[in-house]
Amino acid sequence: AGGCGGVISRTATAPLDRLKILSQTNTEKGKSGTRANIAVLREAVRTQGVRSLFAGNLACCLRVFPFGGCVCIFYGKILSCLPADAELDVLEPVWRSVAGAGAGAIATVLTYPLDLVRAKLAVHDAAKNGPNPGVAGTIRAMVAKEGASALFKGIRPSLVAVAPFVAIQQASY
Repeated sequence: AGGCGGVISRTATAPLDRLKILSQTNTEKGKSGTRANIAVLREAVRTQGVRSLFAGNLACCLRVFPFGGCVCIFYGKILSCLPADAELDVLEPVWRSVAGAGAGAIATVLTYPLDLVRAKLAVHDAAKNGPNPGVAGTIRAMVAKEGASALFKGIRPSLVAVAPFVAIQQASY
């Protein structure tokens, strides 16, 4: 259920995520704000079509689904190994934070290559780099160029961001 909810919400907000990435990677100086963002979005649609608003969404959904499932499974497993109980006590948020951080870290490691591929596909410029290579093509190219370790490039900052996020999310849930 968590995986399905993640896929639905991710797909519904994919154009907003695409706008964010296009705005972050826009190299034109002096352009910012709402009008500039709308212009960037219009240019993407004009040059690459409406489908460009969903660039990288499949890869993101392929990551979101197992990520959500892994967090749910590992959170429950880790929590069951801790002295947490069903009743709220002073330390209950601490145990839930520990379980959430662990579950988030495990889920991140297991799904990180798909997150990295999603980011690469989201910023792929077909005009400059040719047709979108897709998930499998991007993975093959990364491994061929840099080896299998390329699939985990940048994982440390991701873990630093995700573990506390899921810890706080689960502790406050």
